[in-house]
Amino acid sequence: MGLARAIGAVAFSVIIGLVMAFLFREEEDTRQKSLTTHDATEDADTRTLAQTTSYFAVLAGILVFAAWGKPSLEVGFWSDIFDIKWYIVAALLITFQYACDQQRARAQENGDVHFARSHNGDHKWHALRSAGWVSSGARA
Repeated sequence: MGLARAIGAVAFSVIIGLVMAFLFREEEDTRQKSLTTHDATEDADTRTLAQTTSYFAVLAGILVFAAWGKPSLEVGFWSDIFDIKWYIVAALLITFQYACDQQRARAQENGDVHFARSHNGDHKWHALRSAGWVSSGARA
């Protein structure tokens, strides 16, 4: 029964994707035509595969450790991980912020002022303030 549900979910998602592609094809064509054409080498991403992989690994680690549930036994490795999970998440958030700063610096070097200005990191500080990790006066 579980296999049938998985196959049904995948099939349904493909059908929804095809219907959306059909419904929004004119808008997508208009959007594609309105984009300015420029040399693709100018916008080539300078990140390596290792940088991209580590970026997504940090994001996945934040999700995994932030959602880490309390184990049924209060002793052992999993309980120890649960005890330090917020320290792990904090370290991963610092790593994520560093990666975002590096990306913003690369954007400024390449002259992409809009990206550098629109990705200034304030939304991350807002999330940390909302969670109570950072006081509201920490970031202007």
